[in-house]
Amino acid sequence: KASRILEFGCGFSSYIFHNYLSNFEKDIQDKIKYFQITEVHKSFLKLTKNRFTETPINLKCFYELCKVKKDNSRNDGSHIYLTKYNFAPEIIYLDGPSPDDIPENNFFNKSERLPISSDILNIESWLEPGSIIVIDGRVANARYLKSNLKRRWDWAFNYENDCTIAILNEEPLGKRN
Repeated sequence: KASRILEFGCGFSSYIFHNYLSNFEKDIQDKIKYFQITEVHKSFLKLTKNRFTETPINLKCFYELCKVKKDNSRNDGSHIYLTKYNFAPEIIYLDGPSPDDIPENNFFNKSERLPISSDILNIESWLEPGSIIVIDGRVANARYLKSNLKRRWDWAFNYENDCTIAILNEEPLGKRN
């Protein structure tokens, strides 16, 4: 029953998330839901937004077109999106960017570079217990996050479907959580 979703990269998954947030718990019309897409390519973001049917008034969508840069604070070759966060997500879907979209990667052939996003490391401190990370493909990125996240996460790697799921397994913060 997640009502706040953050997505890095966009595509058909965006359509699924938008549809889910637009239609779940229709009997609770006043509950505000949030969806943020962070994307590098204007054309992909436009195509994705055009797939959406009507957005209900209780769904707040944020479309962030932004660049990616090397995460100099870590100095480990990872990258971050230059985005603003509009809410604390309950689900984070990581499916971007392409290695071609990462400047300063020190590789002559960009196709040899594995995209390693450190964005989730930067926001981990304000994620609530029960938060879910879904990583589409990108096993190297999943292993990087598993090695560097500090809180208690449960991990499941599904090689057959090429995805990884992590759930923040901590005691609730209170009644609301």
